[in-house]
Amino acid sequence: MRIVHVTPGYWPGVGGTETHVQRVSEGLAARGHHVTVLTIRGHGATEALAPLGSELVNSVHVIRFAENVLLERLVRLRGAYRLLGALKRQHQARMILRGPLSLLLFLKLLRCNADIVGVFGWAKYLLPWKVCLAKRIRRWQVVGIPLFHTEEAWSREAVFPPLVSLCDAIITNTDHEKQFVEEHVSRQVRILVGGVGIDSDAFSGRDAEQIRTRYHMGTGPVVGYVGRMVASKGVAELIKAMRVVWRWHPDALLVLAGPPPRGKRRADRRVVQTLSGLSAAERAHVLLLGEFHERDKASLFESFDVFAMPSTGESFGIAYLEAWMCRKPVIGASVGSTPSVIRDGVDGFLADPNDPRQIGQAIVRLLNDPAERARLGQAGHVRTMAEFTWERVVDRIEGLYEELRCSAPSPRSATASRSA
Repeated sequence: MRIVHVTPGYWPGVGGTETHVQRVSEGLAARGHHVTVLTIRGHGATEALAPLGSELVNSVHVIRFAENVLLERLVRLRGAYRLLGALKRQHQARMILRGPLSLLLFLKLLRCNADIVGVFGWAKYLLPWKVCLAKRIRRWQVVGIPLFHTEEAWSREAVFPPLVSLCDAIITNTDHEKQFVEEHVSRQVRILVGGVGIDSDAFSGRDAEQIRTRYHMGTGPVVGYVGRMVASKGVAELIKAMRVVWRWHPDALLVLAGPPPRGKRRADRRVVQTLSGLSAAERAHVLLLGEFHERDKASLFESFDVFAMPSTGESFGIAYLEAWMCRKPVIGASVGSTPSVIRDGVDGFLADPNDPRQIGQAIVRLLNDPAERARLGQAGHVRTMAEFTWERVVDRIEGLYEELRCSAPSPRSATASRSA
């Protein structure tokens, strides 16, 4: 098959979407399919190192484009939003402002000879719109992989139901996301629950002792979090929850691993403010690890006794799988997609993401019961190996792509149909 994936970001960019599209693309390429990725080069430190233009990365043809900086500056000028709103509907104006803006990517897309075009990460509104617009000209089979964060406002934008209806199929990460899509589209569309995966080989040879020694974690219980330090991930509530934990386990350490909080958005400033509100004694039991090398990830998860991420900003939450690969129990939010991932009381606990006391009580329950921790962590590990390896995810996606390719009308029949 000739497959084109369109995505707002790609390796070496870091994030859930970047990992998802990379592993699916490389998995399909390894099976002999011709895979091309069209993406926008981001402005982060790692993305800036990636060259513009075309390169072959692990058998995937990756073509990176720069954003149209001049156009981006124009639409962000004072009054531009009001002008756009006067010319277009509000949700269309927001779509243009959300970006990414790249005319060259769209022109390249029109020239692609593809059987299947998959478009990932719909938080960047313009990309699925560009693909669906190009579909009217090229008549590919289009598959949407939106990665909706159903608890966040952008997922409910009015632009999405028409775009979903233009797709030949949708791939969701969970049954919850599938139901969300079904409730927000005007016509029936084929939906596959593809899930996300884990590379089991990446979790061999992990060494918790090395990590604990390197970062002076001590010998007490460790509650871990891995991810971006943003409000939607539940970081502020997790920090507050530790006050409940410290009443029972005063030597417990909270490890926050990931890019440090920057506090640019009002909501994310809550993380910085919550940290600042800790007493000196409490702050001594919080370790801000910052960014870490990928090779240390498995050992980092191994160093935790409990993994907690009461996030409302997930389409799945791959970090839960990473914790389960180390047989660690997990705590997640009782809303959104997470209850489709964590089975409460079976392989982890669910808690109200807005209730630090409930989160803290769940942590205390696990720290007090090593047998419970082992049981939940083992159950999560078994399920991850059975359902959530990248090999199984690629199996499901490849099957859908093949089905769509075989059912697509030939160019000759499509031309005849249009002329009739």
